[in-house]
Amino acid sequence: VTLTWDMGNFVRGLKSSTMIGFNVLNLTRIGKQEQYAAYIVTPNDSMTDYTIDRAWEPVSMSAQTKLYDYYFQRYSAIQHFTYDRTFNRVHDLSMSLNYYISKFTRGRVEFPQKEQQGSWSGRYTYDGKYTAQAALSYAGTVSLKTRNQYRLFPSFGASWVVSEEGFMKSQKFFDFLKLRAEWGNLGYQNNTPATGLYEEKWLGGSGTAFGPYTNNRWFGTSTETPSTAYYNKIANRNLNWETRKEFSVGLDAVMLHRRLTLNATYYNNEASGVWT
Repeated sequence: VTLTWDMGNFVRGLKSSTMIGFNVLNLTRIGKQEQYAAYIVTPNDSMTDYTIDRAWEPVSMSAQTKLYDYYFQRYSAIQHFTYDRTFNRVHDLSMSLNYYISKFTRGRVEFPQKEQQGSWSGRYTYDGKYTAQAALSYAGTVSLKTRNQYRLFPSFGASWVVSEEGFMKSQKFFDFLKLRAEWGNLGYQNNTPATGLYEEKWLGGSGTAFGPYTNNRWFGTSTETPSTAYYNKIANRNLNWETRKEFSVGLDAVMLHRRLTLNATYYNNEASGVWT
């Protein structure tokens, strides 16, 4: 459900958009899990005769049963504000503010963690030539310890349309020329984030069976297979966001009466805290 509201009566140029979503998936598979008899044929050394042994017995089901049951439910909400205004024909200002939140239930288990993120972006242009822009993103992840779950990531940029300057009017080579530069500190997490990645992880399995000598074991009167657990991942309480500082500078040009286009960019990206 989406509600769009033009709030120009209160603040000129302000608009609001609200979206509320509900997703539910219930997948159930019903059928018979039957098993057919299997046999192993073993020929003798001279290949003149053979023996047949049954590997396992057949299993027949008279009625259907539930073979698979999966349930997923998610609530989500997005609030989006935009502001666009031009002052005195030369000052262009635009901004946006966004907030997203969701909560989900999987396999009939309600997860207490929420996915949420807030962001703001703004851009100011003077006389169609000079532009400054900025963006702030406040994001959270359930993969990290509480003190590291939320972090602010900023980015900034500026551009100059040189071809709109007075000293460029007499030349014929450039139809359009713009210089630009950007810097940002961006945050990343695993493509499939999981709860508590900073915690240690143990996995279970089964050990070596033991029992009476007649079953090729060493002791006891019945054959047993013990359960085991082993260390799979070392805890890292200081695990933090994977970040990447990005810097770029470049130019965009259209030349020779729009016969030639040029886009050139130099960039330098530095990643830190990479998850492995």
